[in-house]
Amino acid sequence: MVEKMKLLHITGPKTDIDRVMDSYLSKYEIQFENALVSLNHLANVRPFVETNLYKEAYAKAEFLWKEYGGETVFPTERIEPKEAEEVVESVYQITGEIVGRLEELKQERLAAEKLMEEIKPFRELDYEFKKILDFQFIDYRFGRIARDYYQKLGRYIHDTDHILFYECHTDEDYVWGAYFVPKIYAAEVDAVCLSFHFERIYVPDTVEGTPDTAYLELGRKLKTYEKEENALKNQLRETLEKHERQLASAYDSLQRYCRNFDVRKFAVCTKPKRDGNVMREYYILYGWMSERDAARLEKDIEGDALVHIMEEEADEDFRAGPPTKLRNPGIFRPFEMFVKMYGLPAYNEMDPTIFIALTYTLMFGMMFGDVGQGLCLVVGGFLLYKIKGMDLAAMIAVAGVWSTVFGFLYGSVFGFEDWINPIWMRPMDNIMKTLMLAIGFGMGLILLAMVINIANAIRAKDMGRARRCALRSS
Repeated sequence: MVEKMKLLHITGPKTDIDRVMDSYLSKYEIQFENALVSLNHLANVRPFVETNLYKEAYAKAEFLWKEYGGETVFPTERIEPKEAEEVVESVYQITGEIVGRLEELKQERLAAEKLMEEIKPFRELDYEFKKILDFQFIDYRFGRIARDYYQKLGRYIHDTDHILFYECHTDEDYVWGAYFVPKIYAAEVDAVCLSFHFERIYVPDTVEGTPDTAYLELGRKLKTYEKEENALKNQLRETLEKHERQLASAYDSLQRYCRNFDVRKFAVCTKPKRDGNVMREYYILYGWMSERDAARLEKDIEGDALVHIMEEEADEDFRAGPPTKLRNPGIFRPFEMFVKMYGLPAYNEMDPTIFIALTYTLMFGMMFGDVGQGLCLVVGGFLLYKIKGMDLAAMIAVAGVWSTVFGFLYGSVFGFEDWINPIWMRPMDNIMKTLMLAIGFGMGLILLAMVINIANAIRAKDMGRARRCALRSS
């Protein structure tokens, strides 16, 4: 079913928004709306504009925590973002030399991998790159050409005595190689090869030796880089382990701050007003929350004088449509995957999850009714769902239940129809009856789907659509 939603108006002192997010809103699922869009007609509000002062510190903390190998953060204490920034900067300075060298190694490794990829297709060329670069009267071009065009280029080469094409590597689509031509004919040959879609590849002049020896040397370098990188990472982890507790607290603090900071883009602020001797500003947040969560949130903030919440029914606000949140019994919840795959229903429409679950599994059971195979599906699907958490496995288990039920009705066990007597009928004994039942069942499903469509149209107050559906069904 589609959960009933409430549009909440949340307001309080501007400086208190982070505490509200941490203490209350972070516990619940809430979809924020841009408050400025709803309140753009008011003159005394403005966007909640601030600069995230701790964005860089959070990036550093995230990098260090990931390098340490941490997954879930379990902070030992709550600290303020300013203190967290100081902790991160301190740890970053201690590990700065290691981190810097790791970054250098990363760039060197990427450059080596790129160069290896460039010269790999030319490994069959048994000639030094440096010597090719020293040619004074011969021009050369390395590249690749599609196989279809290569055959056409071959005919041109056969009829021309001033071009030599050295084929290096081929696959299903391309031929890699190099062509050599006297400098006086280079422009003419380049134009011809370009017309055959020859894609030039520029080989750097830093390559030493033949392509094959250069490729092997780069492979040895990569192993050296990898070995040094692993050693530095181990050294970094050992260093970070000494500061694990402080780093975890700092990372958690900055993560919460940046997460809360992102909420500011949905908020607006009132213009400063004097309250006694103090100038005060207030934030305003709009957000959709399920009715159950909204009730719990209101109970949480009882007694907190700094937070004020006002509820608004979903159909009262026409500026922003409520989101659709599905809530079904546990046995039907895996089938929500099908609904989400084809698109969630609108807020005021019926949730087809239970209808899909029953019809899908019932039809499966009718088509594949067998006690033995059905029980195998039940056991296998249940175990996979419990171990792997796969929704598809849960669907298979439910389908297996219906398969088992119809197996008893049909009297079939692992395909043998003489082990048990059927409770209802054997489908193959009366083909005409089976076909008529299948046709009747299909007609019933179609009529039921039309009724649901009409109900959705009425709930959406689209009477034209309801009439059209009624006419089709009649």
